Amino acid sequence: MSVIRVNQITNRTNSGGPIISGLTTVGVVTSGVSIGVTNLYVEQVNFGQTGILTGAVSVGTTDLYVSGTIFGNVTGNVTGDVTGNADTATSANNVVLGSETTDTQCFVGFTVDQTGTTDIRTNANLTFDSAAGTLVATAFSGTQLNASQVNASGVSTFTGNVDLNGGIDINGNTTGLNVTGVATFTDNVNLGDNDVLNIGAGNDLRLSHNSANSLIQNFTGGLYVTQHTDDSDIHLQTDDGSGGVTTYIQCVGSTGSVNLAHYGSTKLATTSGGVNITGVATATSFVGDLTGDVTGNADTATSATSATTATNATNITLADESSDTTCFPVFATSATGNQAPKTDSDRLTYNASSGLLVASTHQATSIIADSTLRVGSASTTSMDLYVVGNSASGVHNLGSKSSSFAIDMSTGNNYNFTIAGNITLNNPTNTQPGQSGVIMITQDGTGSRTLAYQSHWNFVDGTPPIITAGAGTTSVLAYHVQDTDMIITTSVLALG
Repeated sequence: MSVIRVNQITNRTNSGGPIISGLTTVGVVTSGVSIGVTNLYVEQVNFGQTGILTGAVSVGTTDLYVSGTIFGNVTGNVTGDVTGNADTATSANNVVLGSETTDTQCFVGFTVDQTGTTDIRTNANLTFDSAAGTLVATAFSGTQLNASQVNASGVSTFTGNVDLNGGIDINGNTTGLNVTGVATFTDNVNLGDNDVLNIGAGNDLRLSHNSANSLIQNFTGGLYVTQHTDDSDIHLQTDDGSGGVTTYIQCVGSTGSVNLAHYGSTKLATTSGGVNITGVATATSFVGDLTGDVTGNADTATSATSATTATNATNITLADESSDTTCFPVFATSATGNQAPKTDSDRLTYNASSGLLVASTHQATSIIADSTLRVGSASTTSMDLYVVGNSASGVHNLGSKSSSFAIDMSTGNNYNFTIAGNITLNNPTNTQPGQSGVIMITQDGTGSRTLAYQSHWNFVDGTPPIITAGAGTTSVLAYHVQDTDMIITTSVLALG
């Protein structure tokens, strides 16, 4: 038979509680004892020395109120504060907690029901390090996580903003974000002004923006921009002057060409044989062959024969030479077309110091010498001088003259004109002492025209001749230039 061993039961003062029926002596309460149908108030219950309350004892259908201490095990609900361990209590509104700051692995309790009477459970996937203050779980989910430090292994998914006031510790690195493996971003990565994206073990490649300019800086080795797609290009673009952008440098993968453009219009393109230039190429110097029209100075060209396909050299820059005694005049073998300049050192030279042009043979329509015209060398006693053209056998036709005029004697020696009015033959220009020739005057269809003479014309007998008056008749004046202001003249009249 199970019994409750009670050392003392004392009625609560002024409780009005009943007398326990069936109890004849203090000491033993058997299982058959009933504690009545109303509340039992006691100050203290001592369950023997060992405190055993067996299931055979019933407190009845009402409550047991204990204002003191219950010693021993209690089965059933307890209302009120309980001091001590309630190891097998199935429900407790409050529990007394103790502070723990040293245990590195604690197990956090939780329930499977939100409300009601339920048990407290733990799981190895949810632990707490009381020494470090770290809560460890296999995953965290919620609208907001505030923590001074978050340690995560595996994949962490954040569907909203992540606000970090410090660093992210990945693989033990707390100075920044150090990711081992592939980091995938499905949205923008935003860096502020003067923030630098460093690439390489020594921050060798740096990308940044300083609020005014964007910078790509390389500090180690070469900087390569590589296009691996077959037959595709690399474009360097900037403002087109009209609010858009256009290509200024294009590396063409399909042709191998590099194109330089002005506002998107290609001006220079590389080819397998060189470069093609569209427009005008201006340079301080050119070296090598040029194809196309060349305008400007080719001061440093090493050879004129190397520019065999130049179609036009509009101007060349010449230097004044007045001291060299042996120079070589340049000539071409054809009057037009693309020709190489040539010289002949044996037959054509020029003395820049004396102004003497030396050729093995001279043939010209006009030769003008300011002082001396020499035929042959200084040792030659006599040479034949053949003068052809206007200077001797040729006649320079001055046309029809109806008003006074002067003859330019630098244009020849022999002249003719038709007199169509009463005119004066003015003093000639550009006369050379020793110059001589004839002037033929023909009356027009009207005839009876008269000719007067200015002062430089001097006649043998001192009387100016009167030209023949008949229509179509010709008179001839033969002259010799004695001096620039004296021309000795005689006449032959009525030739026709």
